[in-house]
Order: sequence, then C-alpha cells, then structure tokens
Amino acid sequence: MARKLKIIQMTIKSKNKLIKSKMKKQIIALSLGLITIGTFAQKNELKAAEKAIKKQDFSTAISSITTVDAMANTMDAKYKPKYYFLKGQAYAGKKDYKVAAKAFNDLMAYEKESGKAKYTEKAAPMLNNLIAEVSNKAIALYNDDKDYKNASENFYLTYLL
Repeated sequence: MARKLKIIQMTIKSKNKLIKSKMKKQIIALSLGLITIGTFAQKNELKAAEKAIKKQDFSTAISSITTVDAMANTMDAKYKPKYYFLKGQAYAGKKDYKVAAKAFNDLMAYEKESGKAKYTEKAAPMLNNLIAEVSNKAIALYNDDKDYKNASENFYLTYLL
C-alpha cells in the first residue's frame, strides 16, 4: 500500500513539473507577444503624431504623444529620439514652451549619449526659436504692457531654456 502511494506521489510530482514547464513556456510566449504589440503601438502612435503635426493639428499630436508617454521608459531605443522630437514639436506648436524645451533637451542629451545625432540638427534651431519667442514675449510684456509679473515669469523661463 505504501509502495503504491509513493508511486502515485512520484507520478503527481512529475506531472506537476511537466505542467510548470509548459506554463513557463506559455508565459514567456505571452510576454513576447505583449512586448511586440507594445512596440507596434508605439510606432503607430508616433506616426499618428507626425501626421497631426504636419497638418498643424497639435492637440491631436499631443494626445497621441500622451499615449506613448506611459510607455516611454520601456520604449525601443530606435523610437526614443523620434518621440522626443515629435513631443517637442507638438508642444512648441501649442506654445507650451517648458514642455517643448524639456523634450528637445532630452532629445539632445539622449542622442549625445547614444552617439547618433539624427534629430538634434532639426531640434536645435527649433529650441533657439522657442528661446527667442519667449524672450521677445517677455520684453514686450515688460516694455509695452507694463505687465511685470508675467514679464518676470517669461524672463525666468528664458533663463531656464
């Protein structure tokens, strides 16, 4: 009787090991599938943002980029520079200078670190234009409108940029 019980226990253990190995394989396959889907989603959202920017529809571009923001940490390395560039363009179009400048600066830092400067050449003049816009706005507020509070905020923003 004890011998039959041992045999049954051994067969149960071997079946459990077999089930665990199959489950591991299924979990790995599912994980790879989800990663692949995430990569395609990032690519499609970036394409949608790029099309919206070309049409000057910055609100749509920002909503597409916001969708990708959640995946930015796990984003494929080849899409990160484009993500930062499009984010900078979209927020610059909406006149959100802080976010646009941060995106352009992140882009330049990332490309400097990776050694590939694909978008930096396009982003540098855009960042300089942002700085000039903010500076001119601050000067106009200070000299013409005598709105010293907003002028000081824009001068500070120019300093930060």
